[in-house]
Amino acid sequence: MKGNLKLVILLLCMFLAVLYSYSVRPDDFSTIETLKFPTGEGATDIEKTLSSLTKVQGAENMYMMTYYGDYQEQLEKDSKLLIDLKTGRVKPKCSLISLTADKNNPMFGRNFDFANSGIIITRYQPPNKYESIAFTPSTTIFLPKDFDPERLSMEVKQNALHTAFLSTCGMNEKGLVVALASTASVPTKEEKGLKFVYKTLWLRELLDNAKDVEEAVEITKTLRAFDELNDIQHHMLVADAKGNSVAIEFAKGDWRFFYEENPWQVVTNSALYNRTHEEKEKMCWRYKKASKILEELGGRGDWQDTMRTLKAVTQGQPIDNSSTGTLFSFAADISNRTIYLCTHSEYDKVYKFGFE
Repeated sequence: MKGNLKLVILLLCMFLAVLYSYSVRPDDFSTIETLKFPTGEGATDIEKTLSSLTKVQGAENMYMMTYYGDYQEQLEKDSKLLIDLKTGRVKPKCSLISLTADKNNPMFGRNFDFANSGIIITRYQPPNKYESIAFTPSTTIFLPKDFDPERLSMEVKQNALHTAFLSTCGMNEKGLVVALASTASVPTKEEKGLKFVYKTLWLRELLDNAKDVEEAVEITKTLRAFDELNDIQHHMLVADAKGNSVAIEFAKGDWRFFYEENPWQVVTNSALYNRTHEEKEKMCWRYKKASKILEELGGRGDWQDTMRTLKAVTQGQPIDNSSTGTLFSFAADISNRTIYLCTHSEYDKVYKFGFE
């Protein structure tokens, strides 16, 4: 009898310990705020776009905007200017993940580990292209990390039009999610019959025109991308609403496509080509840690699981006047076309938004 009583007490203590551990989880996502994209006013699409630029109240260095109308002419202008090469290249230490075991509920996660910037989240509704939501670091478009949109001169405010060209990640209305991460430099060059585009224009081509991984791969094959005119220093992770995922990297003069061997994928900043899983783990602790978590999950989870994985590999809160730290983490619930966002490694506060 005493033995049974001790067993019951032991089991009760274990249950209470587990219950307590969950009640005090620091990543409880206890506050979720739903955001709506702002609307603009004006006689032209440009005026409406610029008037919609708004700072998110209560958030640090975070802005939202609605981009009205066609931006093709702006993309062509920016392609000629390559404006971010004049302001210093951004090479964030990013972590990208996909969870695709549940084909009806795939997830995508992204840490943007370059803290010395603000972030502009923009909704694009171009004619004859897919609608999309994308993220652009403010410092790459001549805007500081902290600014008041109402106090900007019209000349300075027009820099916000460059967001379409310089987005680093995003999701379109079909559920295609794409994100860039820096990696080792490899040579590239113009080739006859192929478009020669800047890395972020490659990403924009996919958001605008690809509904799934298969189409993203086919579009990528029609172009060459670059950071500087003779090299590329970024690779990409792509996932879709069908539960497909592929990492894309340029190596040895051609695109290399890495489809998931497991129902999850991890991409950080180490090159993927011609490397085993074990070699990638040795080269990057974030790759190793995220892979272990996703393996334990079996590539199956919700946006909270995705965000907890990102938290486990965060670079920490930003340090003043330094690029060190995680500017933001987002978990994309692809099936529901919804993005959950945490900023500055603060995972108790979550911002939620989508295409509504």
